[in-house]
Amino acid sequence: MLFPLGCGEHGMGSGAVLFMKCHPGYCASHCARDDRIDLKVRITHTQKMLYNYLLLIALVLLPVSVRADDLVDQKSVCVPDREALMKLDYWTFDQDYERGWRAVMKVPGCESAAADLIADYHQQLREKGEPVVVNHEGQNITMSPDGEMTMLYWHEGQVRAFNGETESAIALFEKSLRPPEKNFMGWNDYVTGSIAFLKKDRAALDEATAKMKRWGNSNLNYKVLVRLQNCFEKPYSKSYSAEDCQSPELLSDAPPK
Repeated sequence: MLFPLGCGEHGMGSGAVLFMKCHPGYCASHCARDDRIDLKVRITHTQKMLYNYLLLIALVLLPVSVRADDLVDQKSVCVPDREALMKLDYWTFDQDYERGWRAVMKVPGCESAAADLIADYHQQLREKGEPVVVNHEGQNITMSPDGEMTMLYWHEGQVRAFNGETESAIALFEKSLRPPEKNFMGWNDYVTGSIAFLKKDRAALDEATAKMKRWGNSNLNYKVLVRLQNCFEKPYSKSYSAEDCQSPELLSDAPPK
């Protein structure tokens, strides 16, 4: 009969641990008189360490595999019919709150899926290389001659900024800057100010906001930059639209003095 550790354990150098049938003076009442060492059963220190290591690896990998499964399920929940979304016309995909990428964005935890969807849709437009045309009140307006859409860079960047992917957001924002002849209503100042916020460059943000002020208190992009100023230390996802980040004078549409 062998006894557990503590009632028959002897060290034999090199970390070896042997079980004895009898340990004189300690387990006499429980052991047989035969003091011979049973060499058939040994557990070395190295074996014990290896066992513990493998157990630790198993415990670490288990939650990782579970999280991977969760991601697969989450992706199917976020974009249940990707093919249908990719077939939408540009205006529906980009501006419809119930059908395009914005519908995906509304699902909690689907920010990355929404950003990836925008990137894939935009790549599809660029690969086609065809004009992007929007019909507004019976009039066809060409938004892009070749599928390159400034606004899709911007919206993908916003979603990634909301999700904390700051470096990717900055790169996408920079791609959304427009040439001077298409810089309508201070668009580039708005973009520059947003980039400054992500880079935590307060001076550049203040400069861009001052330039945007000429468009008046009712300008939505100007209001955003003011919120970014007032909540400069908060993440983009909080500062962008939080009411408590807005200056009181901008809660009305009174023109600037």
